[in-house]
Amino acid sequence: MPGPVVTEGERVVFRTVERDDAAFVQRSCTDPRIRYSLGAIHHRSRAQQEEGIEEWMESEEVASFLACIDGAAGTGANRSSSEGRSPSDRSSGPSPREDGDEPRDAEAAPSGHAEDRETTPIGGFNARHVDGDRAWLSYWLLPEYHGEGYGRDVAETGIDYVFETYGVHGLTAGAYEFNDASRGLLESLGFTQVARRRESRYIDGDYYDEVRYDLLRREWE
Repeated sequence: MPGPVVTEGERVVFRTVERDDAAFVQRSCTDPRIRYSLGAIHHRSRAQQEEGIEEWMESEEVASFLACIDGAAGTGANRSSSEGRSPSDRSSGPSPREDGDEPRDAEAAPSGHAEDRETTPIGGFNARHVDGDRAWLSYWLLPEYHGEGYGRDVAETGIDYVFETYGVHGLTAGAYEFNDASRGLLESLGFTQVARRRESRYIDGDYYDEVRYDLLRREWE
């Protein structure tokens, strides 16, 4: 079960990752609609995921959160299916907020430990190397929440948090060449393409380029 609220975006809240969240986090490295876009080519068992939370997510150089929807919005959100999508659609699905989406009720859940009925985890956000000059960002959403604008809110909330909390000079992020949604989001947020690693990862039967982006603190502020 996700832990306390650490920070809030327009529609999502970031809650701490607890060790009993391993089953949820495991989906990011087992569901091909998520893991292909993250470059997680090898799946993890529940035990491996639990060990990863303890050794990696609880490290001082990592800021890791579950992205959640609190209150009624978490159970009543309209969700679209991702079945049958091609690799280019297997992403966290960032897109602009759709008209008619109702904002999350800010008072729906307290900033303490959540109860199952109060919050719905929909994805994750990670920033590595926050103790250095540049942090590396990644995030993911469950496929049923793709295309509803949550990806943008997760990214913006995470970027705000990292720059406000840590003294990093800039942020780095990557997206594979087939991931048009994530590349488009990074560019719309002000990230600049700085490198392209040709055929850097073998994913689902083929090699793909990795496109790298960065964003300086002064460009965000």
